[in-house]
Amino acid sequence: MGRRRVMPVMIGLLLLGAIPAAQAQAPPLVPDGLALAGDLFLAGFSQTLPMGVHPDVVNPADVNGFDRLLFFPYSKGFDIASDVTEYTTLAIPFVFVFLLSFDQASTVGFIYAEALSLALFAKNAGKFLVPRVRPWVYFAADTGRAPTAADELGGDDSFPSGHASMSFAAAAFSVSVFSIYFPGSPWTVPFALINYGLAAATSAFRVFAGMHFMTDVIAGAILGTVMGNAIVLTRQTTSGATGKSLEPFRLEVPVLSFAL
Repeated sequence: MGRRRVMPVMIGLLLLGAIPAAQAQAPPLVPDGLALAGDLFLAGFSQTLPMGVHPDVVNPADVNGFDRLLFFPYSKGFDIASDVTEYTTLAIPFVFVFLLSFDQASTVGFIYAEALSLALFAKNAGKFLVPRVRPWVYFAADTGRAPTAADELGGDDSFPSGHASMSFAAAAFSVSVFSIYFPGSPWTVPFALINYGLAAATSAFRVFAGMHFMTDVIAGAILGTVMGNAIVLTRQTTSGATGKSLEPFRLEVPVLSFAL
């Protein structure tokens, strides 16, 4: 292995070695099976809602002044980029599998399913109640650029942004859970910046892709943040406030220390 390859590995190990052993508190979250079943039903039902009827002819002048500030034709590159950042944000909560005990991680996964179900329901309900055509439609006649059916799985409805809703729900959930299980951790702020940064990037890419207006992604971000935080708050108990903590399982390597 050359020097160029060794150096990044050594730097990574040194940074990981600086991470203090995690002290996960006694499980402060309690899942609710009945609530999850209801949330999954709502999410599934919302997928069957008919989307809005759009006009055959659209006029850019009909778009409000705020949304016209950033108003773009379709871009496949930005569309793909928004998918990548969204999926990355959605995958981050799985890191708790390595940071928590099996029971704790199972509880977190259970509640995460609730958060995503509620976010999916909220964005589908919004698209049903507020029919709005996507920005690229206003340019398609002139540019000839439009997403394929595979690119536009969410249909032609623009409000609110599903990518923003799901990304911010995942980000809010991840940060809330991390702050609960690891209070006072020096990694809370970097963890939050990574999560919300990815969610914000997803929203920006959706606008640049011509798939959403700014008000679409703002509404989606608000919906997702509310859902991600609310579900964690409603599943909290006071058991983690007793000052007791589980004995962590430690995995230690010379410059590396984790607590699972």
